[in-house]
Amino acid sequence: MAFWSNWFGGAKPPAASPRASFQDAGGGIVITTAQQLEEALRSGTVTASGAAVTPDSAMRVAAVYACVRIISGAVATLPLHIKRRVDERTREDASDTPIWTVLRRRPNRWQTPSQFRRMLQAHLLLRGNAYAMIVRSRGLVQELIPLHPDRVEVRQTDDLA
Repeated sequence: MAFWSNWFGGAKPPAASPRASFQDAGGGIVITTAQQLEEALRSGTVTASGAAVTPDSAMRVAAVYACVRIISGAVATLPLHIKRRVDERTREDASDTPIWTVLRRRPNRWQTPSQFRRMLQAHLLLRGNAYAMIVRSRGLVQELIPLHPDRVEVRQTDDLA
């Protein structure tokens, strides 16, 4: 009989408690230390069920995967325009720059321009930032190497550069 009482709304299983060490503030989490902030940023968001949601685990959900694929693909097909600032209000076409050629023809040895732009847009959607390392030879841009956002540490210098 316990089976039927459980089946029709009798006993309910105990609710899972969040596994993270953050304090729940009724609708959110309170982060009180730098270590908790780093843990939250590195491990994903803890849901009410206690499961951490990371960009990688989110991509296992068909709807998230489809959205990222469609948005990244759409952005990759948009026309690419590089502008040079002439003065405060005026911009002119800068298609004569080496970076335009790299972005338009071959960003690196293993990706087409579309693949490169799709990857950067997916990084932006899932992780909030996208980075590429500029490879130069004799001062001219030769390649753009995509960098994984989780492995990049941004530092700002004292002169705000």
